[in-house]
Amino acid sequence: FGLLGHLVEMVRASRVAVELDFSALPWIPGATSTLQQGIYSSLHTQNQRASDWIDNWLQIWDQPLLPILFDPQTAGGLLVALPADQAADCLFALRAAGYHESCQIGQVQAAVPDKQPIVIQLS
Repeated sequence: FGLLGHLVEMVRASRVAVELDFSALPWIPGATSTLQQGIYSSLHTQNQRASDWIDNWLQIWDQPLLPILFDPQTAGGLLVALPADQAADCLFALRAAGYHESCQIGQVQAAVPDKQPIVIQLS
């Protein structure tokens, strides 16, 4: 699924919306250069169907690094949703346990009728 596919599964099941901070995403070494070379996973086209869930897709679709959201190789990380007041403690514990790349990449919001549940902020 890639990160976005897993996020779609979470928002569908929970009936919530999410604002994803693209600039906060940690990058796997080599991901940027691979994309710049035009190398995509064989599942990229299939996984890109998840873009239907992005409310602001027409405003961001041409961003050169956006395809990383659909790369199934980025799904190895842990995607967690928890109450905002627990985020700092959770990140502290993860980093103390050696997961130094742990970070907050977005926030959960109430779903809005007639609006797709994912918004991606580029900066």
